[in-house]
Amino acid sequence: MPSYDVNFVRDRIMNELSGAGSCGGYRSMWHSLRLQGIQVPRKIVEDMTRELDPEGCENRRTRRLLRRRYRFSGPNQIWHVYGYVKLKPYGFPIHGCIDGRSRRIMWLNVTKSSNNPDVIAKFYLDCVMDFNGCPEKLRTDCGTENRVMAAMQCTLRDDIQAYKYGTSPANQRIEGWWAFYRRNRSSWWMDFF
Repeated sequence: MPSYDVNFVRDRIMNELSGAGSCGGYRSMWHSLRLQGIQVPRKIVEDMTRELDPEGCENRRTRRLLRRRYRFSGPNQIWHVYGYVKLKPYGFPIHGCIDGRSRRIMWLNVTKSSNNPDVIAKFYLDCVMDFNGCPEKLRTDCGTENRVMAAMQCTLRDDIQAYKYGTSPANQRIEGWWAFYRRNRSSWWMDFF
């Protein structure tokens, strides 16, 4: 016997589907129900959502992103570097680097300025010294704060191709980690401030 009222859950899902909840999938529906204090297994929410909104489920399925394969030969092949500015308005800019393969955090530092190229270069150099080596490639966005670090990477590897600029969304490893960080840590601090 389930510990929840099936009809009540069905009504709540219908209510969500009639508003902004129609944009999300069953996972966001499940989270929405949990926020309302309704504890239901995710599989039940998935089944009910498919039953109540088959057209919406199909539309969301066809717009699903096709993920690219992330190829790497091993640890320290590529480090992804990026600053986290969500806490910057509160005086806490954070700068971080993650290894693309192992997803090990190479550095994660709160600093006075995440825009100063010398500060970012020091984070990089300290990490290189701590690990007695640098990655084959370093990936960042095109920000001016990365120019000294880029020069250091190319010099240490003796290869102009050892540094790769790209858009922030394309820097997927660190962007994914920042999304995780926001969900699990920084959103609490943002609410606190």
